[in-house]
Amino acid sequence: SFVIFGTCELNGQLITAGGGAADLDLAERWGRVDWRQVGTYACVAFYNAPAMHLFYIKAAAWPLALRIAGNSLLMDPCNISMCILMSGMCKGIFSNASAEKLDLADPEHWRRAAKSAAAAWQSNFLGSLQTSLSVWPAYHAANWMLVPAPYRVLFFNFGSLAWNTYLSWSLWMFEKSHAAATAAASSLVGPPQKPQPPLLEVLRGEGALGRPEGGQPQ
Repeated sequence: SFVIFGTCELNGQLITAGGGAADLDLAERWGRVDWRQVGTYACVAFYNAPAMHLFYIKAAAWPLALRIAGNSLLMDPCNISMCILMSGMCKGIFSNASAEKLDLADPEHWRRAAKSAAAAWQSNFLGSLQTSLSVWPAYHAANWMLVPAPYRVLFFNFGSLAWNTYLSWSLWMFEKSHAAATAAASSLVGPPQKPQPPLLEVLRGEGALGRPEGGQPQ
């Protein structure tokens, strides 16, 4: 599972390297991989593998329809959330941070990671879940009906390889659109304006207001 989840993130980065430019060859794409993100995202396996093993053991005695529903409506939303949150956290920690500048003891890294993870989940969870419900129930049915019990988690993980590669790509698309929107908003904000003097002072300076008796300004 650790290798599969790491491969998912690696595939996502290879697909989207250079902004998804089609003219990049594999060597150039490989050189742009952030291995810190690959290794951190692979840690999803420490949650996913035990959780899925336990689920397949407990659900083996359930009716088939309930097993498929449990996979699709309970485990899949949890897995999707974990993958999105982990990917968002990785981008929040590692983006624009070189190995020399990265200080995991700095609370700012974790605040940025939490903010990035929350934004990624809010923007991607519902769409990913809807796509999941159109794909995974049939895959789960095949797994329960055709695959021997000892190999069900392995079969599930091979499906996860393709699915999590898609999730990595969709999260990258979110990051790209978010960055473009931020840049567009920044371009609309001009340089700070010089404070304007009060209207009364302007009128006096232009001679539009006279002076009262005694020569004092009004």
